[in-house]
Amino acid sequence: MVLGNLLGDGAPNCAKIVKHKFKYDEIMYGGLIHKKLLPYEEKFLKEKNLKYVIPEDLKENSNKITDWMKEKGVKQALIYLDLEKKIDTRFSTTVKDIVVEEGQVKGVILADDERIDADYVLLAVGREGSQWLTNLFEKLNVELTGKIALKVHSGEPKGPYFLRPNFLQKIYDHTQGTFVECNVAYPSERLLTENHTRVLRDNGWYDNDRRFQIMDENPDDDISFTVEPHNKIDITYAGKHLESYDSCLVLAHFKGHGMGGFGGALKQLSIGFASTAGKTWIHSAGVSKDYHEFFNTTASQEDFTASMADAASAIVKYFKNKGTIAYINVIANISLSCDCAGVSAPVPKIKDIGILASTDPVAIDQASLDLVKSTQEEGTQDFINQVARLLGQNTIDKAEALGVGTKKYNLIDIDDEPGSDTSDSDTVEPETGSPVTDQQKGYFISLSFSLIFLLLISLV
Repeated sequence: MVLGNLLGDGAPNCAKIVKHKFKYDEIMYGGLIHKKLLPYEEKFLKEKNLKYVIPEDLKENSNKITDWMKEKGVKQALIYLDLEKKIDTRFSTTVKDIVVEEGQVKGVILADDERIDADYVLLAVGREGSQWLTNLFEKLNVELTGKIALKVHSGEPKGPYFLRPNFLQKIYDHTQGTFVECNVAYPSERLLTENHTRVLRDNGWYDNDRRFQIMDENPDDDISFTVEPHNKIDITYAGKHLESYDSCLVLAHFKGHGMGGFGGALKQLSIGFASTAGKTWIHSAGVSKDYHEFFNTTASQEDFTASMADAASAIVKYFKNKGTIAYINVIANISLSCDCAGVSAPVPKIKDIGILASTDPVAIDQASLDLVKSTQEEGTQDFINQVARLLGQNTIDKAEALGVGTKKYNLIDIDDEPGSDTSDSDTVEPETGSPVTDQQKGYFISLSFSLIFLLLISLV
């Protein structure tokens, strides 16, 4: 938040750059839409006694602002414009024709013969992809009981690749769950709750009155879990509000990760559910909980990936003891970086693959990784090299050793047409390809590849 940094109250690493900080009585908001304020924003204005004027006050003139400036004796003013681009959005609108003049696309004709002219027309073939998540989830025959957490990555500001809330809307409606996330431990707008909440709003999570909870919204909001057996850490720390949930559906974007090699269900379970202190604890393999020391206490890659497996194990046990947990991996927009990288994430150089669903986090991540590694795209080898260099497979191996799940899986391609029971399946044991028994299999479901294109176009 720009203003927070100018006042010295923003993200620590950003605020410290501002040499001459403003005082609260030196700030005025012009054109503040008061009715759209979030509770913490309204509380902040009241506590700090910040001056503001609403749009109605400025319809005729700007006297309320200029009078305030005269009263303060302002000779120079820094004006920060916080503008949003406005567009008209029409849903369920049928286009029957494209307007082409002199070899150039100039607009579209709607079903009611209305013409809309435009400088640019983007054509995308697709369908309402969010329904497919619900259909996949139903194939698992899993009942999420009690209060349900939908674990997501909230995305950095203007992040290009995180799973969009509109895409997740139907699974949200179907499960009647609550989107949940935790604050991060690195310099980011998502480090502090007040700024993270603004990111949530800007990224669309609060649209349509969606429920969303930051599980460690207060600095000391931790809940600890003992990890036994364990590889490296015997305790882990999650957001405290986790204890109010009974079941969980993990909605993971499977892609690369600059610290873990790749990110999927296991990363969501470990780093994703961890509080700010818990994230630091995992990255340091149990050395520190102080996020200020995040980059000074990082563990060896082997210890870090083993610690992720430990933390994931604790979360899985929590939900299995209390209710139910299931997983969906969306293998699309496969950048080498996590969604934490935001706008700096490298452009994906591997084509979208599909969506997987499972009750086993080890199986779904192993299958997702195998599918990406089996591609022959421009970015495939870079992805493989990164996973190898950062010991990404170690997280899966260590999680399996703890009994979190199995790397042996049965890949079932389903035909998503209503009433169809046809499927093709391949039972795979990673690296060896040898047969496995029914007792060993970790089951998950993917959409038929012949239908993937229709689904993934709608993700763009």
